[in-house]
Amino acid sequence: MTDPILKVRDLSKVFQIRSKTSLFGTQPLHAVSNVSFDLHSGEVLGIVGESGCGKSTLGRLVLRLIEPASGEITLMGRDLRALSKPDLRAARTYMQMVFQDPNGSLNPAMSIGNSIADTLRFHGVTSEQERRARAEEVLTTVGLEPVHYDRLPHHMSGGQNQRVGIARALIANPKLVVMDEAVSALDVSVQAQILKLIEDIQRELKIGIIFISHDLSVVHRIADRVVVLYMGRVMETAPVEAMFAAPKHPYTQGLLASRPSIEPGETAATDEALSGDLPSPLDLPSGCPFVSRCKSATDVCRRDMPVLRTVGENWQLACHNAD
Repeated sequence: MTDPILKVRDLSKVFQIRSKTSLFGTQPLHAVSNVSFDLHSGEVLGIVGESGCGKSTLGRLVLRLIEPASGEITLMGRDLRALSKPDLRAARTYMQMVFQDPNGSLNPAMSIGNSIADTLRFHGVTSEQERRARAEEVLTTVGLEPVHYDRLPHHMSGGQNQRVGIARALIANPKLVVMDEAVSALDVSVQAQILKLIEDIQRELKIGIIFISHDLSVVHRIADRVVVLYMGRVMETAPVEAMFAAPKHPYTQGLLASRPSIEPGETAATDEALSGDLPSPLDLPSGCPFVSRCKSATDVCRRDMPVLRTVGENWQLACHNAD
Protein backbone atom coordinates (compact mmCIF):
# COMPACT_ATOMS: atom_id res chain seq x y z
CA MET A 1 0.00 0.00 0.00
CA THR A 2 1.20 3.49 -0.81
CA ASP A 3 2.03 6.01 1.90
CA PRO A 4 -1.00 7.81 3.37
CA ILE A 5 -1.74 11.30 2.09
CA LEU A 6 -2.77 12.34 5.62
CA LYS A 7 -1.19 11.36 8.91
CA VAL A 8 -2.72 12.52 12.19
CA ARG A 9 -0.84 11.76 15.40
CA ASP A 10 -1.92 12.43 18.99
CA LEU A 11 -4.13 15.35 17.99
CA SER A 12 -5.75 17.18 20.91
CA LYS A 13 -7.88 20.26 21.48
CA VAL A 14 -8.73 21.89 24.80
CA PHE A 15 -11.23 24.74 25.03
CA GLN A 16 -11.25 27.03 28.05
CA ILE A 17 -14.83 27.33 29.27
CA ARG A 18 -16.13 29.85 31.77
CA SER A 19 -16.16 28.28 35.20
CA LYS A 20 -19.48 27.79 37.00
CA THR A 21 -17.80 28.11 40.37
CA SER A 22 -15.66 31.19 39.78
CA LEU A 23 -16.82 34.53 38.41
CA PHE A 24 -13.74 35.18 36.26
CA GLY A 25 -12.21 31.70 36.17
CA THR A 26 -12.15 29.12 33.40
CA GLN A 27 -11.95 25.36 33.26
CA PRO A 28 -10.64 23.07 30.52
CA LEU A 29 -12.92 21.15 28.19
CA HIS A 30 -11.05 18.35 26.43
CA ALA A 31 -12.87 18.21 23.09
CA VAL A 32 -10.39 15.94 21.29
CA SER A 33 -7.76 13.86 23.04
CA ASN A 34 -4.78 12.08 21.47
CA VAL A 35 -6.47 11.08 18.22
CA SER A 36 -4.34 9.30 15.60
CA PHE A 37 -5.21 7.88 12.17
CA ASP A 38 -4.03 7.66 8.56
CA LEU A 39 -5.92 8.37 5.34
CA HIS A 40 -4.90 7.05 1.92
CA SER A 41 -5.61 8.46 -1.51
CA GLY A 42 -9.00 7.28 -2.74
CA GLU A 43 -10.08 6.13 0.72
CA VAL A 44 -13.19 7.20 2.64
CA LEU A 45 -12.66 7.27 6.40
CA GLY A 46 -15.87 7.42 8.41
CA ILE A 47 -15.86 9.25 11.76
CA VAL A 48 -18.82 8.19 13.92
CA GLY A 49 -20.14 8.75 17.42
CA GLU A 50 -22.94 10.46 19.32
CA SER A 51 -23.51 14.21 19.18
CA GLY A 52 -20.93 15.98 21.33
CA CYS A 53 -18.24 13.33 20.95
CA GLY A 54 -15.83 15.64 19.04
CA LYS A 55 -16.41 14.60 15.41
CA SER A 56 -16.84 18.08 13.94
CA THR A 57 -14.05 19.52 16.08
CA LEU A 58 -11.73 16.81 14.78
CA GLY A 59 -12.61 17.65 11.17
CA ARG A 60 -11.85 21.32 11.70
CA LEU A 61 -8.60 20.53 13.50
CA VAL A 62 -7.37 18.43 10.58
CA LEU A 63 -7.87 21.40 8.23
CA ARG A 64 -6.48 23.87 10.78
CA LEU A 65 -9.74 25.81 10.79
CA ILE A 66 -9.18 25.74 14.53
CA GLU A 67 -5.76 25.35 16.12
CA PRO A 68 -4.83 22.14 17.95
CA ALA A 69 -3.44 22.19 21.45
CA SER A 70 -0.96 19.47 20.50
CA GLY A 71 -0.32 16.75 17.97
CA GLU A 72 0.85 16.38 14.38
CA ILE A 73 -0.99 16.80 11.06
CA THR A 74 0.96 15.79 7.96
CA LEU A 75 -0.64 16.25 4.53
CA MET A 76 1.28 14.94 1.52
CA GLY A 77 4.48 14.98 3.57
CA ARG A 78 4.06 18.56 4.84
CA ASP A 79 3.64 19.39 8.51
CA LEU A 80 0.53 21.59 8.49
CA ARG A 81 1.14 22.88 12.01
CA ALA A 82 4.54 24.27 10.97
CA LEU A 83 3.18 26.28 8.02
CA SER A 84 3.08 30.06 8.08
CA LYS A 85 -0.22 31.79 7.23
CA PRO A 86 0.77 32.37 3.57
CA ASP A 87 1.96 28.76 3.21
CA LEU A 88 -1.19 27.46 4.91
CA ARG A 89 -3.32 29.54 2.55
CA ALA A 90 -1.50 27.93 -0.39
CA ALA A 91 -1.91 24.46 1.12
CA ARG A 92 -5.68 24.95 1.33
CA THR A 93 -5.74 24.27 -2.42
CA TYR A 94 -5.27 20.64 -1.46
CA MET A 95 -7.77 20.42 1.41
CA GLN A 96 -11.41 21.45 1.40
CA MET A 97 -14.57 21.03 3.46
CA VAL A 98 -18.24 20.31 2.74
CA PHE A 99 -20.52 21.60 5.50
CA GLN A 100 -23.72 20.19 6.95
CA ASP A 101 -26.17 22.94 5.98
CA PRO A 102 -26.09 23.40 2.20
CA ASN A 103 -28.09 26.63 2.36
CA GLY A 104 -26.30 28.21 5.30
CA SER A 105 -22.86 27.60 3.80
CA LEU A 106 -23.61 29.66 0.67
CA ASN A 107 -23.79 33.45 0.39
CA PRO A 108 -27.48 34.15 -0.37
CA ALA A 109 -26.60 37.27 -2.37
CA MET A 110 -23.98 35.57 -4.56
CA SER A 111 -24.75 33.35 -7.55
CA ILE A 112 -23.79 29.74 -7.07
CA GLY A 113 -21.33 30.02 -9.95
CA ASN A 114 -19.49 32.90 -8.30
CA SER A 115 -19.50 31.04 -4.97
CA ILE A 116 -17.69 28.20 -6.69
CA ALA A 117 -15.40 30.30 -8.91
CA ASP A 118 -14.29 32.56 -6.04
CA THR A 119 -12.37 29.60 -4.62
CA LEU A 120 -10.07 29.80 -7.63
CA ARG A 121 -9.64 33.55 -7.19
CA PHE A 122 -8.41 32.98 -3.64
CA HIS A 123 -5.89 30.52 -5.04
CA GLY A 124 -4.46 32.89 -7.64
CA VAL A 125 -6.50 32.30 -10.81
CA THR A 126 -6.93 35.88 -12.03
CA SER A 127 -8.77 35.26 -15.30
CA GLU A 128 -12.55 35.58 -14.82
CA GLN A 129 -13.13 33.63 -18.04
CA GLU A 130 -10.95 30.77 -16.82
CA ARG A 131 -12.68 30.73 -13.43
CA ARG A 132 -16.12 30.58 -15.05
CA ALA A 133 -15.13 27.81 -17.46
CA ARG A 134 -13.74 25.71 -14.63
CA ALA A 135 -16.83 26.37 -12.45
CA GLU A 136 -19.17 25.30 -15.25
CA GLU A 137 -17.09 22.18 -15.74
CA VAL A 138 -17.28 21.19 -12.09
CA LEU A 139 -21.02 21.95 -12.00
CA THR A 140 -21.39 19.28 -14.67
CA THR A 141 -19.24 16.91 -12.60
CA VAL A 142 -21.67 17.12 -9.67
CA GLY A 143 -24.75 16.60 -11.81
CA LEU A 144 -25.82 20.21 -12.40
CA GLU A 145 -25.78 22.27 -15.61
CA PRO A 146 -23.84 25.38 -16.69
CA VAL A 147 -27.20 27.18 -16.79
CA HIS A 148 -27.25 26.96 -12.98
CA TYR A 149 -24.18 29.23 -12.78
CA ASP A 150 -26.14 32.49 -12.46
CA ARG A 151 -28.84 31.23 -10.09
CA LEU A 152 -29.03 32.27 -6.45
CA PRO A 153 -29.08 29.63 -3.69
CA HIS A 154 -32.75 30.24 -2.84
CA HIS A 155 -33.66 29.27 -6.41
CA MET A 156 -32.14 25.83 -5.83
CA SER A 157 -33.29 22.85 -3.77
CA GLY A 158 -31.38 21.64 -0.70
CA GLY A 159 -29.95 18.73 -2.67
CA GLN A 160 -28.84 21.01 -5.49
CA ASN A 161 -27.17 23.38 -3.04
CA GLN A 162 -25.31 20.49 -1.45
CA ARG A 163 -24.06 19.59 -4.93
CA VAL A 164 -22.89 23.21 -5.18
CA GLY A 165 -21.05 22.79 -1.87
CA ILE A 166 -19.34 19.68 -3.20
CA ALA A 167 -18.49 21.49 -6.45
CA ARG A 168 -16.93 24.33 -4.48
CA ALA A 169 -14.78 21.81 -2.60
CA LEU A 170 -13.69 20.05 -5.80
CA ILE A 171 -12.87 23.02 -8.02
CA ALA A 172 -9.30 23.44 -6.76
CA ASN A 173 -8.51 19.72 -7.31
CA PRO A 174 -8.00 18.88 -3.62
CA LYS A 175 -6.33 15.76 -2.29
CA LEU A 176 -8.36 15.80 0.95
CA VAL A 177 -12.01 16.68 1.53
CA VAL A 178 -13.67 16.70 4.96
CA MET A 179 -17.43 16.16 4.75
CA ASP A 180 -19.16 17.11 8.01
CA GLU A 181 -22.68 15.61 8.16
CA ALA A 182 -22.89 16.31 4.44
CA VAL A 183 -26.22 14.52 3.93
CA SER A 184 -27.91 14.76 7.33
CA ALA A 185 -29.96 17.86 6.40
CA LEU A 186 -31.39 16.19 3.28
CA ASP A 187 -34.37 13.89 2.89
CA VAL A 188 -33.74 10.21 2.27
CA SER A 189 -34.18 10.21 -1.52
CA VAL A 190 -31.83 13.18 -1.94
CA GLN A 191 -29.34 11.56 0.47
CA ALA A 192 -29.12 8.57 -1.83
CA GLN A 193 -28.38 10.82 -4.81
CA ILE A 194 -25.64 12.73 -2.98
CA LEU A 195 -24.07 9.51 -1.66
CA LYS A 196 -24.01 8.10 -5.19
CA LEU A 197 -22.35 11.34 -6.34
CA ILE A 198 -19.70 11.08 -3.60
CA GLU A 199 -19.01 7.46 -4.53
CA ASP A 200 -18.59 8.38 -8.20
CA ILE A 201 -16.29 11.31 -7.40
CA GLN A 202 -14.19 9.26 -5.02
CA ARG A 203 -13.80 6.45 -7.54
CA GLU A 204 -12.95 8.80 -10.42
CA LEU A 205 -10.75 11.40 -8.73
CA LYS A 206 -9.15 9.26 -5.98
CA ILE A 207 -9.65 11.95 -3.35
CA GLY A 208 -9.12 11.08 0.30
CA ILE A 209 -12.37 11.79 2.15
CA ILE A 210 -13.05 12.13 5.88
CA PHE A 211 -16.79 11.49 6.18
CA ILE A 212 -18.23 12.65 9.52
CA SER A 213 -21.70 11.37 10.39
CA HIS A 214 -23.92 10.18 13.21
CA ASP A 215 -25.87 8.03 10.73
CA LEU A 216 -24.30 4.58 10.82
CA SER A 217 -26.24 3.34 7.80
CA VAL A 218 -24.76 6.12 5.67
CA VAL A 219 -21.25 5.41 6.96
CA HIS A 220 -21.69 1.69 6.30
CA ARG A 221 -22.45 2.47 2.67
CA ILE A 222 -19.85 5.14 1.96
CA ALA A 223 -16.78 4.37 4.12
CA ASP A 224 -13.84 2.01 3.72
CA ARG A 225 -12.71 2.29 7.34
CA VAL A 226 -14.36 3.67 10.47
CA VAL A 227 -13.07 5.59 13.50
CA VAL A 228 -15.39 5.49 16.52
CA LEU A 229 -15.11 8.53 18.81
CA TYR A 230 -16.41 8.85 22.36
CA MET A 231 -15.85 11.99 24.42
CA GLY A 232 -13.05 13.04 22.07
CA ARG A 233 -11.16 9.74 22.20
CA VAL A 234 -10.80 6.92 19.68
CA MET A 235 -12.53 3.82 21.03
CA GLU A 236 -12.14 1.62 17.97
CA THR A 237 -10.99 1.79 14.35
CA ALA A 238 -11.37 -0.97 11.76
CA PRO A 239 -12.42 -1.77 8.18
CA VAL A 240 -16.10 -0.95 7.81
CA GLU A 241 -17.44 -4.39 6.90
CA ALA A 242 -15.49 -6.13 9.66
CA MET A 243 -16.56 -3.62 12.31
CA PHE A 244 -20.22 -3.70 11.36
CA ALA A 245 -20.18 -7.51 11.31
CA ALA A 246 -18.45 -7.99 14.67
CA PRO A 247 -17.68 -4.81 16.66
CA LYS A 248 -15.31 -5.36 19.56
CA HIS A 249 -15.74 -2.28 21.75
CA PRO A 250 -18.83 -2.10 24.01
CA TYR A 251 -19.51 1.44 22.78
CA THR A 252 -19.40 0.41 19.12
CA GLN A 253 -21.66 -2.52 19.94
CA GLY A 254 -24.06 -0.12 21.64
CA LEU A 255 -24.09 2.29 18.68
CA LEU A 256 -24.87 -0.50 16.23
CA ALA A 257 -27.48 -2.08 18.50
CA SER A 258 -29.22 1.29 18.89
CA ARG A 259 -29.70 1.81 15.15
CA PRO A 260 -33.31 2.16 14.00
CA SER A 261 -34.53 -1.02 12.33
CA ILE A 262 -35.97 -0.91 8.82
CA GLU A 263 -37.61 -4.34 9.17
CA PRO A 264 -41.41 -4.29 9.77
CA GLY A 265 -42.30 -5.17 13.33
CA GLU A 266 -38.68 -5.24 14.45
CA THR A 267 -37.45 -2.94 17.23
CA ALA A 268 -34.02 -1.39 17.31
CA ALA A 269 -33.15 -1.86 20.97
CA THR A 270 -31.29 -4.96 22.14
CA ASP A 271 -29.51 -5.86 25.35
CA GLU A 272 -26.40 -4.19 23.89
CA ALA A 273 -28.14 -0.91 23.04
CA LEU A 274 -26.73 2.22 24.63
CA SER A 275 -28.27 3.38 27.87
CA GLY A 276 -27.69 6.46 29.99
CA ASP A 277 -26.46 9.86 28.89
CA LEU A 278 -23.08 11.20 27.86
CA PRO A 279 -21.07 12.38 30.86
CA SER A 280 -20.23 16.05 31.10
CA PRO A 281 -16.98 16.79 29.23
CA LEU A 282 -16.11 19.09 32.12
CA ASP A 283 -16.42 16.25 34.64
CA LEU A 284 -15.34 13.02 33.01
CA PRO A 285 -15.10 9.85 35.11
CA SER A 286 -11.65 8.56 35.97
CA GLY A 287 -10.32 5.70 33.91
CA CYS A 288 -12.16 4.84 30.70
CA PRO A 289 -14.50 7.65 29.56
CA PHE A 290 -17.19 5.05 28.72
CA VAL A 291 -17.09 3.43 32.18
CA SER A 292 -20.30 5.06 33.47
CA ARG A 293 -22.36 3.49 30.64
CA CYS A 294 -20.52 0.21 30.12
CA LYS A 295 -22.20 -2.98 31.34
CA SER A 296 -18.86 -4.83 31.32
CA ALA A 297 -16.86 -2.30 33.35
CA THR A 298 -14.45 -3.63 35.98
CA ASP A 299 -12.22 -2.03 38.57
CA VAL A 300 -9.40 -1.54 36.08
CA CYS A 301 -11.81 0.36 33.80
CA ARG A 302 -12.63 2.76 36.63
CA ARG A 303 -8.97 3.22 37.45
CA ASP A 304 -6.94 3.29 34.21
CA MET A 305 -7.41 4.90 30.82
CA PRO A 306 -7.26 2.15 28.15
CA VAL A 307 -4.55 2.46 25.53
CA LEU A 308 -5.42 2.19 21.84
CA ARG A 309 -3.81 -1.10 20.79
CA THR A 310 -3.70 -3.25 17.66
CA VAL A 311 -5.97 -6.30 17.89
CA GLY A 312 -6.07 -7.40 14.25
CA GLU A 313 -5.26 -6.36 10.71
CA ASN A 314 -6.02 -2.62 10.44
CA TRP A 315 -7.98 -2.95 13.69
CA GLN A 316 -7.31 -0.94 16.85
CA LEU A 317 -9.17 -0.94 20.12
CA ALA A 318 -9.14 1.01 23.39
CA CYS A 319 -10.72 -1.38 25.88
CA HIS A 320 -9.40 -3.33 28.88
CA ASN A 321 -11.86 -6.21 28.62
CA ALA A 322 -12.81 -6.64 24.96
CA ASP A 323 -10.71 -9.83 24.69
